[in-house]
Amino acid sequence: ATVLAALCGSPFGMTVFIGHPGCKAMGAKLGYNVLVAFCFAVVSFSGVAGVFQAVFPPETLNPILLFIGLAVCSDALEVTPPRHWPAFMLSLVPCFANWAVTLCQNFAGNLCNFGNSTCIVPPTSSGAWTLDSTGALRGLFALGQGYLLISILLSTMLVHVIDRHFRPAAAWAFVATVSSSIGLIHSEQLFFPWNGPSKPHGYYNSGQFDLHWDFTGAYGGLCVLFVVLDIFSCHGLILRGPLTPLEQHRTATIDGSLMAQMDSSMTASLMASGMPSAMASGYRGSAHSAWQA
Repeated sequence: ATVLAALCGSPFGMTVFIGHPGCKAMGAKLGYNVLVAFCFAVVSFSGVAGVFQAVFPPETLNPILLFIGLAVCSDALEVTPPRHWPAFMLSLVPCFANWAVTLCQNFAGNLCNFGNSTCIVPPTSSGAWTLDSTGALRGLFALGQGYLLISILLSTMLVHVIDRHFRPAAAWAFVATVSSSIGLIHSEQLFFPWNGPSKPHGYYNSGQFDLHWDFTGAYGGLCVLFVVLDIFSCHGLILRGPLTPLEQHRTATIDGSLMAQMDSSMTASLMASGMPSAMASGYRGSAHSAWQA
């Protein structure tokens, strides 16, 4: 992506190394990125990666990937407003679904191929999915297909909902509806909505791909809901958008001005009625508490 962008005249690097903010915090400069690119080029073109995998067991390399993942999540939470953290958490769900189903499939395949053990049905056949009586694995399977796009769509919709920007949320829900109806997400293959996915053999005969219509209906319902909420917000029935820092400051300033005016007017009226100043201060404090409540 960086090379193609550079050929088009872009001076910005698109493929910044994972964990870049953390590296910058440790003092890394331009030379660090150049050194990383050089090392990756040497490892990729020389075949040393295969040697590393043969010499070092996965137990010594996987913790490095875990550390990088934690660093990326930490960097994302640092630059993300706290009100958007639920959207960040939601974006991880499709990834976990794909990971869980992949582990289940690998485990089933290894179990049937181990020793003299026999399986009721081959784990890669359509009959294996019929054993999922609750449909949980089929739901996870569909949720994990195209998980990167699903994560982007779900998190973006939730961000707009949190900010009460219902019109963009409806637009993204419509994109998700169309994407699900053609198999771009929640399916392993693209298809026309009026035909559905092809079912030549294997998993396609199990019917788990029919779940794409369930997701399509869910996204369509969300689109309609967001349109209705946008209409309500246009008519002032619900608030539009979150309070910006400037609006929060103005609100606090207005509240402070009103409280100051209330102080002066209440004190003057109480003193004019002959009430002692100490008792007037007590009544004024009670009024402050009632106003803040």
